[in-house]
Amino acid sequence: MIPIQPITENDLPDVVGMIHALAAHHGDVSTVTPNDLRRDALGPHPWLHVLVAKGCGYCALHGQAPLQFGVRGMEVHHLFVQPAQRGGAVSGGR
Repeated sequence: MIPIQPITENDLPDVVGMIHALAAHHGDVSTVTPNDLRRDALGPHPWLHVLVAKGCGYCALHGQAPLQFGVRGMEVHHLFVQPAQRGGAVSGGR
């Protein structure tokens, strides 16, 4: 089982590489940099919540608030699993 944990400074280069791979899969050219990801996913009030399964993949979530219903939630923005890891098992361990 591969633990899933919040992104850290050390994860930035690998996650940026996976973001580029996901964009290429969809025919896009990614321009995100480690500094962009640091700005948006690290710090006291992150814009994105990024979870990393080291060497396996990542998931980026962002908040949503359907104000008319008085609720909050998270929406999956990106989900990427390395091709060699697809079909395997991961855990939500800490």
